[in-house]
Amino acid sequence: MPGYNDRIAKTGNNGSPGSDPIQALANYINYQTQIQQFATQAGLVSGTISAQVGGNLWANNVSSSEVSQRITDATVAASSAPQQVQDYLSQNFLNGGSAVGALTSFYLNPDNTLQQITTASNASMVGGEAAITGFNQNLSVAQASALGAFLANGANGAGAGQVGQLGMVSQQQANAAFTSNLGGNINGSLSQLAGLETATPGQNAGSTVTENQLLSAIGVPGEGTTQSQALVGVSNAQQTRTAGAKGGGGAATTAEGAAGLGYAEE
Repeated sequence: MPGYNDRIAKTGNNGSPGSDPIQALANYINYQTQIQQFATQAGLVSGTISAQVGGNLWANNVSSSEVSQRITDATVAASSAPQQVQDYLSQNFLNGGSAVGALTSFYLNPDNTLQQITTASNASMVGGEAAITGFNQNLSVAQASALGAFLANGANGAGAGQVGQLGMVSQQQANAAFTSNLGGNINGSLSQLAGLETATPGQNAGSTVTENQLLSAIGVPGEGTTQSQALVGVSNAQQTRTAGAKGGGGAATTAEGAAGLGYAEE
């Protein structure tokens, strides 16, 4: 009965508050039976959820309903997500393991909270879509996690001290973050503007922005840059690159913005 005595040691009771030892034992057996049924219904490889795995979950007071949700999430991540999303999850959170067993173990590890699991899932969805849309083939975990938290909970959910369980980010949400137009004085989406990160020969520093500035332009907090500041920076970089085409003069950048022949921002 793995985990049974561990939970008693942790909680100071029989593992089921208010239950006598016989009822607590019945609850334990029922719990192990339930989660095995969940695994069978999900089509997991036999033995993926062993008695020891079930005992670890029991010892850490992970409810059967949460186990069911974790199995569902693992199954979706393993079978439904685009390959790039699965690859990002495997490379950054599973130590390269991509088998159903490795993925399920990550989701069922009682040391991983639901928030940690959701954060990894959201970051992987964002990281995969960053590759699919051409924004970045290898978006950092920090950036993917921040954008994933932002899409799930808004600006207040993007920091390291986020409180409460995050929502799940869909593929459509992640894709839209990279492909929707920014608007205002900026033409294009994040994926279309990704080229602003690198200057070509003859272009000055004012024609580039950082990747974090681009993410900040859609509202993701990053490196002390506000969204409005990021939008100005992206707009200036874009205008600097096109300023030379507005007349016979060459492109130039001032503190106020970009300038070409007969063109400057107040």
